[in-house]
Amino acid sequence: MELRQLEYVLAVAREGSFTRAAETLFLSQSSLSKQIHKLEVELGCPLFTRGRGDVALTEAGEQVVRAAPGILGTWNTLCASLARRELTLAVTPAFSHYALAGRVADFSRDHPEIRLQMAECENAEVPRLLTTSRAELAIFRLEGDRTLRTHVLCTDELALLLPRDHPCTKESAVSLTRFHRERVLLLGGGTHLQSLIFQCFARAGAEPVVCFEGSNADTIRELVAQGAGAAILLGQVARSLARQDSRLAAVPFLETCPVEFGLAARRDTSLSPQARALWRFLTSAS
Repeated sequence: MELRQLEYVLAVAREGSFTRAAETLFLSQSSLSKQIHKLEVELGCPLFTRGRGDVALTEAGEQVVRAAPGILGTWNTLCASLARRELTLAVTPAFSHYALAGRVADFSRDHPEIRLQMAECENAEVPRLLTTSRAELAIFRLEGDRTLRTHVLCTDELALLLPRDHPCTKESAVSLTRFHRERVLLLGGGTHLQSLIFQCFARAGAEPVVCFEGSNADTIRELVAQGAGAAILLGQVARSLARQDSRLAAVPFLETCPVEFGLAARRDTSLSPQARALWRFLTSAS
């Protein structure tokens, strides 16, 4: 079967006539009839009942007409994607604080033929973007999802973001127990990262008092600067915010609380050539 034959069937069904369909397709009627007959032979059933003037769809023809737009649409989308070599990469807000952003920029410069589209979302939303094919690859905080193929690109630790005049900023690192029953600010409500934070505190025999939960790092930064409490963040995020605001300082914890960032894709599907290229590029340096 040739895809153009489906277009011919749709034209005949739309016009109700081989003659009128041939005119719209800029074909001779004999060429059009020959192509549709060829398709009918291949399918093993007639698609049209031929009368003296007009034609009508058979039951098989109606099935083909229902399926053809989807088949042609999928093919056209694939052709357009391959021509532009597009790749959608899902990332989280924390992405820009890591050197991984620079690596993706390097890839884009090395592969000008690939158009990268970034889909930014919260960490918990990344698996859904991958499973619904709204993104082919993702760089995010890994949370042990077994439906995804993953590769660790870097690790981080938890850290504090504090007002610069806070006593703990004079120390190279502080214990989680120092913030037992202290007011803290966290990013995101009910996330895997929050669960990790509470687990780390529990292992140290401490418990924080969460006074604020938010999804915007700039809001957290301003609240800390205004004395609302200490924020517990990913280390690189805390250091990045502190560099942006002279009122703040980032201090690591003494206890180890590792967090993994990595590359992910669906396990149940093969990658496009452009996705394979980015995967090789990023994993070869990790």
